[in-house]
Amino acid sequence: MSTLDAVFATCARTLARRASSSSASSSSASSPGVAARAAREISDALNAVRLADVSRALDAYAARARERDEMGSRARLQPCVTYLGLRAEREYSIGAFVFDASQTMPLHNHPGMTVFMRALFGSANVTSYDLVSCVDASGGSVESHLSAVNAMEGRGRAFDAKFAGRVRLSGGDGVSAASSSTIMLTPTRANVHTITATTACAILEVQTPPYAVGHGRDCHYFEFVDAETDGMNRDFGDDGRRLREIGPSPSFVCRTFPSDDDEHSLAR
Repeated sequence: MSTLDAVFATCARTLARRASSSSASSSSASSPGVAARAAREISDALNAVRLADVSRALDAYAARARERDEMGSRARLQPCVTYLGLRAEREYSIGAFVFDASQTMPLHNHPGMTVFMRALFGSANVTSYDLVSCVDASGGSVESHLSAVNAMEGRGRAFDAKFAGRVRLSGGDGVSAASSSTIMLTPTRANVHTITATTACAILEVQTPPYAVGHGRDCHYFEFVDAETDGMNRDFGDDGRRLREIGPSPSFVCRTFPSDDDEHSLAR
């Protein structure tokens, strides 16, 4: 069994078990022990993934990126962030986001979702925030807002937010098990985040449950708001910020990473 197959098997076993436990109880926090065990097992499986087991095309891209870095070349291999889908199920999805150096995924969220992230190769910074409360005059909870507002409508409500941390993901050599560890973002902790690649890199993700447009799990984007211009005049505190929901930026494009059969289509 490859290291990626082990991730598939672990997710199928642990997340199906968690979904079964949740459906058997009326409490949303019915089985924290099962969830904690699932998180440990998924993290361990992701930590062991070898790049070569994920995709020949991605392995080849990583080799070209390392060669480019060694030569000091600034030539870009791809015009946008790309996504390599690996598995999509009702309880979870697995895939890898591929970045060139300096590319950024805008500030966004995963409402009601848990996300596991690990660098397969290269490095990136993940900066995260917690939504504390809705501050628009119309009121409403964070949960009701995130499930009701369509990001395509433009700017939505504003939220007090708290800086949750900045983590550097750094992958290994792509041959042995990478040296980086998996991080986890939860529905209430570090859920709003941005990713900035410091080198060409690939970030392997497990999202559970996956995005579901129209079912309270749409992807929402955010911008920072200046307290002096938003009409609220609140004190953010030492580490507080204000975030407002916005539509997706036209400058951010995410396309499909070529499959192994399409490897020749990558720029060389």
